[in-house]
Amino acid sequence: MLYTRFEQFKPSGRTVNGLRVAFGIDIDGCVDPGMLKHEDGFATVSVQDYGLQMITGIAKRAWMFVNCFSNDRGITRFRALFMWADLLLQTPAAVESGVDIPTFKYLRRWCDVTNSYSPEALYNYLAEGDFSGVLEEGDSRSDAFVELHGVYEWSSRINENVGPATEHMTAFPHAVTALKRAHELGVDLCAVSGTPEEHVVKQLEIYGVLDCFIGIFAQQAGKKSAALATMMAGPDFASAKRPVLENVKANYDVILMIGDAPKDHGESLTANEILTGSEDSPCRMYFIEVDHENQSWKTFNEEVLDQVIANTWKKEHEADLVGRGLANLDRVWDPDVAPIDTFARRT
Repeated sequence: MLYTRFEQFKPSGRTVNGLRVAFGIDIDGCVDPGMLKHEDGFATVSVQDYGLQMITGIAKRAWMFVNCFSNDRGITRFRALFMWADLLLQTPAAVESGVDIPTFKYLRRWCDVTNSYSPEALYNYLAEGDFSGVLEEGDSRSDAFVELHGVYEWSSRINENVGPATEHMTAFPHAVTALKRAHELGVDLCAVSGTPEEHVVKQLEIYGVLDCFIGIFAQQAGKKSAALATMMAGPDFASAKRPVLENVKANYDVILMIGDAPKDHGESLTANEILTGSEDSPCRMYFIEVDHENQSWKTFNEEVLDQVIANTWKKEHEADLVGRGLANLDRVWDPDVAPIDTFARRT
């Protein structure tokens, strides 16, 4: 059975040398070069929807910086939208062009009150009509509706464009090898992704690894930290007294997050706080380094996987990988340098 909602989840019961092991795996940009969808799938639609054609070059470059080549890589599209606008508002050439750059006052407030960064969650919020969470004194309910409904329509058009933008994309070869080997050894694999569920399932099926997964926790399921906590402590973790693992029996002896973005690391730390009250355990983190993804997977398969499943992988090695991955994404915003996906590392 393939679980797609937290409340459904049950571990398989398989073991690896007597240990229960699970991996939560990000997909876009981690298993495949899916972050490339941002240039054609996201940036183009964003420029068109918000009338920024006069600054197309800067606007697209800013989108790629926020979403792919900075420490905000992998952030939810809804936060990325107002962070993109904020970056343009800080860029003199964009402001001096005279175009109307939106501020997304109500979107950023919705992001602070929602439990799920999904189009479905935004649609339900609009349908319920209670905008008290995003309105402050002097605000207009109709203005809030227009902005948020526009964001919902923008998100829908994004989803329509992502398919063509990723139509001929393939997975990193060593990622496929590592996932298949982990599954064969007895590891429970779950996709832990902020990408729409339909896209995740389709891509994993194309790559020939969907049958290796017992869970697909994508955009519709909820936050990545909740996915990891669910895997470790079951779907009732949210109502359990914290730290959860002092009151609930752990499903696994070893759990690992594999991701390519600082937010993946942050979500694993949040899950640890929920589970044990400490950032250090139980979730470990293997960082897939941007621009070296296939090599990262090769190293994982040949050197790290066996240590992880034996629960002997050193904390120092983990910290070194995370540190290198974060430093690699500490880039400098420069609106004037081409190509669109090249940003200097901070020195």
